[in-house]
Amino acid sequence: MDHFSIAPIQYTRQLPERMKVAYIGHAPQKRDVVNHPFNTYNFSMILDGQGFFGWQGHEPVPIKAPCVITQWPGTIMHYGPTKGTTWRELYLIYEPTEISDLTERGLVVESRRWWPVEHASMFHQSVIQLMELAQRLDEVGMADRIDRVAELAITESLLPGPPILSKSDRTVLKIKQHLEDTWQQTHDLNQLAREHGLSPSVFRRIWNHLVGIPPHRYVIERRMIHARKMLAETAMNISEIAYAVGYEDPLYFSRLFRKNTGISASMYRRYYRT
Repeated sequence: MDHFSIAPIQYTRQLPERMKVAYIGHAPQKRDVVNHPFNTYNFSMILDGQGFFGWQGHEPVPIKAPCVITQWPGTIMHYGPTKGTTWRELYLIYEPTEISDLTERGLVVESRRWWPVEHASMFHQSVIQLMELAQRLDEVGMADRIDRVAELAITESLLPGPPILSKSDRTVLKIKQHLEDTWQQTHDLNQLAREHGLSPSVFRRIWNHLVGIPPHRYVIERRMIHARKMLAETAMNISEIAYAVGYEDPLYFSRLFRKNTGISASMYRRYYRT
């Protein structure tokens, strides 16, 4: 997207709210180094590139996209891309009167002047949405949307990223995918764990942590989802459905279905048949 700088502050909000964005801009190839104070509170979202960031009384530190740096009113800021390079930046400018509300929401902390973005995918989604809204500022209500999506983008930049999975975690998720793909089959879960290099106890401990329910229960729920769909959308009788979802005993299937849904399979069909 090309360079732009616009002023939502000039637009009347339809739903007056706190934390109104005064200015928003995009610098796709920022080259210049900043070394001066500001009159406003700003968030500079560094989307591509690398450089340095420092402020009054603090030595500059190296930074790398994606990250967010802030500028405080009355404080000399010193930052910019690495010499001979550029970075891409989206900036949000707030009037000083908004600082108390930004602080109350936890978006401004004096000791937190910059931070790396951990959950980059969610952050970039909100940034893209924000830039798209900025191009439509003349539309009614668009300034309100910019205010709220700007808050979302800042929030996403601060939230922790997805957990780092260990090799055993990834192995368990691989087994989970296998069970999803073969839900109709009968599995020896202990043997399946051993085949993937895990003891049954370790497999179950990690599974319960990642999935939240025991593996045998997970398989039953997968089967019940398909059973409910067949009852509602097909003319198959209950015995045929039992076999189709992996149960050789239709009576056992019927008992299991009632236990999981609270009603019999035949009653479920009468309620939900399309």
